[in-house]
Amino acid sequence: MNLMAALAQAGLVRDWSRHARWLKAVSEWLLPYGSDAGAMHVRVEGRDGGHQARARAWHLVAARGDGPYVPTLAAAALVRRFLEGTLRQRGARPCIGLLTLADFARETEGLAITMQDTPA
Repeated sequence: MNLMAALAQAGLVRDWSRHARWLKAVSEWLLPYGSDAGAMHVRVEGRDGGHQARARAWHLVAARGDGPYVPTLAAAALVRRFLEGTLRQRGARPCIGLLTLADFARETEGLAITMQDTPA
């Protein structure tokens, strides 16, 4: 992907859709070298309300090809909370504090996605 972006930025390729057929063939050829699993690790450090140093780590693993669902989890959780009547805020606003990790976890039911939140 980085190579493709560099070629586009350099003006060498203007429209990648014209290359879709051979790129698809290359991707099929490379399938045995990849997997259907992906992961994300996030570590956050800061101070709490009492000015004490805190650190947390969050890990997500998506197996069986379920990784593409990960970007949809927040939207699904917001819609669920809205329909349940538990989302009190209305209108445009920053998303900070609207969802909990439990909200995200609820949306992974039926998917091969696991999450873990631990002190770091």
